[in-house]
Amino acid sequence: MKKYLLLLASIASVVMILWLADFNKVFNAIKSFDMSIIIIGCVLQIITVMLLNIQWYTISIQIGQKISFKNIFHINMAGTFTESITPSVKFGGELTKILMIKSIANISTSKSTAIVGVQKTISIFTFIVLNIISLLLFIIQSTNLSSNIINVIVISFIVLTVIFALISLMLFYPQKIKYITKFMKNENRFKQKIEDGIDGFNKSFREMIKNKRLLILQTILSIIIWQFYGVKAYLIAKGLNVDVSLIQMSVITYLTYMVSMIPLLPGGAGSFEGTMILLLTSIGVPSYNGMAISIMLRFVTFWFVFLISAAYLLIHQIFKVTKKKLKTLSV
Repeated sequence: MKKYLLLLASIASVVMILWLADFNKVFNAIKSFDMSIIIIGCVLQIITVMLLNIQWYTISIQIGQKISFKNIFHINMAGTFTESITPSVKFGGELTKILMIKSIANISTSKSTAIVGVQKTISIFTFIVLNIISLLLFIIQSTNLSSNIINVIVISFIVLTVIFALISLMLFYPQKIKYITKFMKNENRFKQKIEDGIDGFNKSFREMIKNKRLLILQTILSIIIWQFYGVKAYLIAKGLNVDVSLIQMSVITYLTYMVSMIPLLPGGAGSFEGTMILLLTSIGVPSYNGMAISIMLRFVTFWFVFLISAAYLLIHQIFKVTKKKLKTLSV
């Protein structure tokens, strides 16, 4: 029931934003759009997904738990599907990945948590740095910023920083985080798992950062992955003949993603579109064009990936069931 209510809330929020932005103008803007750019955007999104899988694969090797690229891809597809139907910040997807890595790779919870945690730490660290730069550039370049926009951005940045601070505590001061488990009963079966997960995450990350070259390469890979989002947004804006630079569009895209990471609705629906419109209108882009950009970018980076992951899991399940039936018939 909760999932259905969240889905209805997502749809209602998007419909409300469409109505406020003048649906007819938004529809006309999308109708006149060169769809070949959407195809290019989808291709770039596939490249982004593959780069993420490469990052996961190389991290698993660095941690000493090599998982086949095929299994990494399967785990990420399942995680993507889960995080698409649960509230943002991707907690649901990350938990799915931890459980699947443990099951498929047959490794401990601490090791699977470490693989997911290390990738997320590098990604969030890179994202925070990009957002600090983006925030400064946006405030300097924009002269028409309302206090509401600034408040939303600052609050979102604080939330993201708190998340990163908690991860940092797990890395450098694990005992501080483990102190929380003292309030749990000794017979609580989750207590030991939490403590083992923190220890494994801490140990694995410390092992990885010893290799400075690989750590730098992982950070560069994260920057490239995030930059792809800015490029996709810029291409879509140009397809609508919106006069913005690549830097402006990248800055707005990062800030929008930062706000939408607050766990409210599935995939950050509504908050993503609303934030992007507010930021684009503050630099002189009409609200209907802002809505058109956010819808098309949302399709490329969210709905397209969601549909691919859903189709992949469906086909995978069909093959699995068919293979099982054929095996039964042959016996």
